[in-house]
Amino acid sequence: MTDGPARQIAPEPGSLFAQDQTIDEIQVRFHKFDKANPRVWHLFQKFAEEARASGLERWSADAILHRIRWFVVIETKGDEDFKLNCNWSSRYARKLIHQDKSWDEFFQTRTLNSEKNERKIE
Repeated sequence: MTDGPARQIAPEPGSLFAQDQTIDEIQVRFHKFDKANPRVWHLFQKFAEEARASGLERWSADAILHRIRWFVVIETKGDEDFKLNCNWSSRYARKLIHQDKSWDEFFQTRTLNSEKNERKIE
């Protein structure tokens, strides 16, 4: 993958990304993965809720992805070939924050490269 300019696509109306006018390749791949794997989203929400309910005020989205991997492979004796791209951690955190602003302080997010070089769709 190159660090070239973000690929421009029109977001689906009402989608998580409708506010953004440019979406980079990682975001496009994340959206496809997320749509095809709703179980991962469900587990991300579940484990984030568990972390917050334990009293944590901040936690790592990456740690939650590792927890999902552990759950799928070890606890449920599921798919040993289960793959979950580390690039998705910030995307899942942003998705949760987008749906519920109370998560904004729980996850620390940085500016995405695609946001640094925004180009608007005309």
